[in-house]
Amino acid sequence: MPQTIKISKQEDIVSPYTDTSFKHIFTTEQPESKEALIDFLSAFLEKEVIYVKLMPNEPPTENIQDKAIRFDIRCIFNDNEGANIEIQVYPSDFELERMEYYLSKLFVGQPLKGKKYSEIKHTYQLTMIVNSTVINDDILIHKFKYYDKDNKINLNGRTHLITIELSKLENILKKDLKSLSHKESWAIFFKYVKDKNNRDIVNKIIEKERGIQMATKTLIKITKDEIMRDKIMQEEKQALDRYNDSIEVRLEDRYKKGIEKGIEKEKIEMVQNLLNLGVNVDIISRSSGLSIKEIKNSKKYK
Repeated sequence: MPQTIKISKQEDIVSPYTDTSFKHIFTTEQPESKEALIDFLSAFLEKEVIYVKLMPNEPPTENIQDKAIRFDIRCIFNDNEGANIEIQVYPSDFELERMEYYLSKLFVGQPLKGKKYSEIKHTYQLTMIVNSTVINDDILIHKFKYYDKDNKINLNGRTHLITIELSKLENILKKDLKSLSHKESWAIFFKYVKDKNNRDIVNKIIEKERGIQMATKTLIKITKDEIMRDKIMQEEKQALDRYNDSIEVRLEDRYKKGIEKGIEKEKIEMVQNLLNLGVNVDIISRSSGLSIKEIKNSKKYK
C-alpha cells in the first residue's frame, strides 16, 4: 500500500506563499511537482491537462521601451494553450491592471508566423491572492473574459484572467468535506497548510486529493531542508518589510494630501472674504498666489 502523507499537528510547515516555495512545489524535476502542477491547472482551468511544458520566465523583448517583466510559472499544455501562474501575498493597489498587463504580454507572445488568427491559442493568467482582496465581494474565484455588458454578448475571447482570493475562504472552510470542489480544496490547502488549528481538515483534503498529496510531499521536503527553510523565512520577512514600507508611504501621502487640501480650503475661504469686502482682484491674486481666473471662479470651491 502507498504511504499515507500526513502532517502532524506539531509540525511547523514552511510557507507555500514565497517565490521559492511556490515555484518549488510546481516546477522541480521530481515527478510529484509535475503531477501537482497538472492537477492544479486542470482544477482551475476546468479542462483536462495531460502534459505541461515549463517555459522561460523572461518573455522576449521586442522593444527597448517595453516594461521588463518576469513571469512566475509560465507553461504550455498538451493542446499548446499557455498560462502564467503566480501567487501574490500582498497585492498592489493596481493588482488587476498588473495582471491584465501580464496576460496581454503572454497572449501576444505567441508565434504567429505562417499561421491564421483563428489558430491563436487560449491564454490564462492565474493569480492566487493570499492577503487582502482586489474584488469587493465574497466570491472566491473570478474568471474575466471580454463581454459586452450593455448588449449581453460574449466575445468568446481567448484571454482568461483568473483570480483566487484566499481571504474569502472562511465560509467555505465550514462546508462538509464531501461538498468541497477540487478548486476549493486547493485553495484551502494553500491558505491553511501552515495553520495548526486547521490541520485536521487539511490532512483530510490531502488524503482525498492526489495532486495535493504531491504538493504536500514537496512542501515537507522543503521544510526539512535547513537551507531552503532559511531562504523561505528570509523571503517572508522581506515581503513583510516591503508591505509595511508601502503602507507607510501611502499613509504619509494621504497625510500630505490632507494638509494640502486644508491649506487650499483656507486660501479659498480667505479669497471669498476679500471679495466680499470689495478688495481688488489684482491685489488678491498677488497675495494669494491664485490666478485672476481662479479667483473669479472661487465660488465653485464653496
